Amino acid sequence: MNTLLIPASTDSGIVTVNNLSLDFSCSYALNMQSSLLTVFKPVMSSANLNTGNSASEAKTTIAAYINPSYTEPLQQEEQEQIPMDSTLYFGVSTDFYDPDFVLRVETCFASPINDNASPMKVMLLENGCSTDQGQYINVFDNGKTKEVRFSLVSLAFQGYDTVYIFCGARLCLNSTGTCSGCFKTRATIEDTVQLGLGPFTFIGGSSSSGSCTVMSVALLVGTMLAFIFCEIN
Repeated sequence: MNTLLIPASTDSGIVTVNNLSLDFSCSYALNMQSSLLTVFKPVMSSANLNTGNSASEAKTTIAAYINPSYTEPLQQEEQEQIPMDSTLYFGVSTDFYDPDFVLRVETCFASPINDNASPMKVMLLENGCSTDQGQYINVFDNGKTKEVRFSLVSLAFQGYDTVYIFCGARLCLNSTGTCSGCFKTRATIEDTVQLGLGPFTFIGGSSSSGSCTVMSVALLVGTMLAFIFCEIN
């Protein structure tokens, strides 16, 4: 908001007897992308997504937020001091202008090391949907707009202090009717961009060493047991 002050004058075709004071304001909705500008160093990373046109690329970004409205980004100074049992909200967005396309995240997984090819991982999203039917991993929007949103309860890998999140995203032609929902797609590796965030450190839990090499602690319950195992050396 601001105030426009017009002094009494006969110049420039404006005739006023007294000073004028005009108040005005403008506003816009604080969405997922614009909220990244509200903090100095948000936890985010970007990559260019293939649009099928060699002369055109779409900047695609993944970021972490601390509230379900996606208006409070997680700051870098906070990413290694996240309380155990808290929830992080992840948003993936693209600036691709074509209204016929939406953004779809095919897969996401967590790993204790910064390597998207690591075999040591636990799947969070597969075929566009939560791997645990929403018990600890919730998908709010996927394949409907230029933004994808999902949340994740805090987690840890036994024997490791850090967690990295990796997601594979692609553009989807909305008119096909196959952009949202839980199913395998025919997307090729060339169509998908890999995005990663981390390291995250969740404090207040234990991560004792041992022969187990895959996730324990917060997600060691319910249907996630199917995705948690230990390698015996």
